[in-house]
Amino acid sequence: MSREARKARRGEEREAKERQKAEELRRREEEKHHRLAERAAAKEREEADRAERKAAKRQGGRAQRRQEEQTRRREEQEAKEALRAQEKAARAGKRRRPEKSEPAENEKRPQKERARLAPDILSRIGQYGVAADERRDADAPTEPPFTDPNEPL
Repeated sequence: MSREARKARRGEEREAKERQKAEELRRREEEKHHRLAERAAAKEREEADRAERKAAKRQGGRAQRRQEEQTRRREEQEAKEALRAQEKAARAGKRRRPEKSEPAENEKRPQKERARLAPDILSRIGQYGVAADERRDADAPTEPPFTDPNEPL
C-alpha cells in the first residue's frame, strides 16, 4: 500500500470518527431537549391539576370529588368482577344455573331411584353423567323381582 493511500485512508477514518462524534452529540442534545419538554409538560399538568383542585374546593368539591372517584373505582371494580366471572364460566364450558331456580339434572331424580341402581352404574353416572337411553332404563329395576323358589311358575 502506498504512502498516499495510507494517508487517504487515515483521513477518511478521521472524518468518519468526527461524523460519528457529531452524530452522538446531536443525539444527546435531542434527548436533553426531549427530557426538558417532558418535564415542562409534567409541570403544566401538575399546575392544571392544582388549579382544578382549587376551583373544585371553591365549589365544595373535595368531598364531592372524592365521592365521585370512589364511585368510579367501585364501578370499575364491579365491571372487572363481572368480566372475571364471565371468563371463569366460559372456561368451565358450562352454563351457570341461577341459584335455587331449577335443580340440576342429577337433583331431579328422587333419592329412592338412585338407591335401586347398581353401584357400578352409579359410579358410571357420577363419572360420565346420564345418557338419554340410560334415563329411560333407570326406571326399570336392575334386579329381577323376588320370587319364592317353592312357588310354581
